[in-house]
Amino acid sequence: MIDFRYHLVSIVAIFLALALGIILGSTTLSQSVTRGLQRQTAALAKEKDELRRSQQQLERQVEGDESFARQMGP
Repeated sequence: MIDFRYHLVSIVAIFLALALGIILGSTTLSQSVTRGLQRQTAALAKEKDELRRSQQQLERQVEGDESFARQMGP
């Protein structure tokens, strides 16, 4: 017959294994998520810089067009 002590040891072992799995899983997951977010951040920063350069180029082009229009208007 199975006594109370056996049940208690089994329950403690189950919760210990669960806690260990959560801790190991979260640290591994955390590192992979961090790496993924760092790569995504770097890609977004690069895209932002490219868009900013494109915006500046377009602003210069608009200024040139407006200057031309002001000179040719009168």
